[in-house]
Amino acid sequence: SDIALAQIPHQVTAPEGSVGPPDSGAGSIRVRILPAVAGDEVGGLPVVLYALQPDGRPGLVSGDTNASGEFVFKDLNHAPDVTYLVGTRKEEVPFGRRMTFTAGELEAVTEIQLQPIKDDASELEVTQTLWLLDWIGSQLLVQVSQQITNPSDHVLYVEEKERQNRDPLFEVRLPSDLTEFLGASENLLQTEGNETGDVYSFGPFYPGDQEIRYGFLAESQNQSGLVEIEQILPLGTTEAAVLLAPGMSPPQGAAWTDTGENLVIGEESYRRFEIPAIEPGGSQTFAFQPPPSSSDTSALRVTRADYWIDHDDTEIRVNATLQLDVASPLSLIAGENESLLHIDLPLGAEFQSLTVGTSALGVVPSENGGLDVKGPLPSGSSGQ
Repeated sequence: SDIALAQIPHQVTAPEGSVGPPDSGAGSIRVRILPAVAGDEVGGLPVVLYALQPDGRPGLVSGDTNASGEFVFKDLNHAPDVTYLVGTRKEEVPFGRRMTFTAGELEAVTEIQLQPIKDDASELEVTQTLWLLDWIGSQLLVQVSQQITNPSDHVLYVEEKERQNRDPLFEVRLPSDLTEFLGASENLLQTEGNETGDVYSFGPFYPGDQEIRYGFLAESQNQSGLVEIEQILPLGTTEAAVLLAPGMSPPQGAAWTDTGENLVIGEESYRRFEIPAIEPGGSQTFAFQPPPSSSDTSALRVTRADYWIDHDDTEIRVNATLQLDVASPLSLIAGENESLLHIDLPLGAEFQSLTVGTSALGVVPSENGGLDVKGPLPSGSSGQ
């Protein structure tokens, strides 16, 4: 089956930030840590219990195992609709499992099986790669999901102290001419100080399948406007597929097979094409012409403006939302060194920040003060 373009829950032992204890009740959970190899020490390991109430409220409590590798969490809400995640760490590697109480159960027992850890990734393979392609204005949006398979019964991981002179267990080769890296799954690291450098991982990779996700933007580097990118896959991929946004067709001559499937992601429907497998060290090339656009600002109107004003003895704070309407079937993109709309700020005002959605519409601080809207602005209404 296809890889879902959604984050697989990361195996963690605690959430970030400050979280209070779980809701109290008459329930208890006995946690047993089972050694990876008989005779291994399981005493003194940290154990964390993370509770998630049906209304989304989290709770957190922790302890350490006794000499037998056990710890009991007491006074817990035993309602079946409360989800508990129990976790521990062994040699920097998290292990955990999810559980709930059954109806009427007051004392639950859960076991966490540790697994042996090694730093040899020779068996690691990419069994499936899925590219999702779409447009943000004239830039090609590329979202990649790769299914990584660890066929061994070991967790693959390189400790931090051992990484300096080691090759990573998994590496992503990003195109050299991408314009922006959009982020990646939690266990992927990026070359420090290099926004478009390679991305890599030292694990952990657990036995079985796991998903790696990342994304980037690319734009045309030539006069024709054609956006061309080539991505090298160090481990290759056994299966490969592409999801194309509406209006996008596969490149002429490409050995892509139209599966006839349409997958709905968010509010868009994407056509799925199978592409040939890629050998280790091989690459996949994409070349697409951006959709037609316009810089005709006569189609642009500000149809609504809302302001929220707050103040104290020292300053007045204004949050503004503008609704822009594009009365054209084409998206609007400003020409070079131009803007679709300039928004002046009051004399003496200091600009603070933009929302993420606003930034995606090309709203940037102007060199002469105020804000410039560069686009792309899609047809219809957009909030700023």
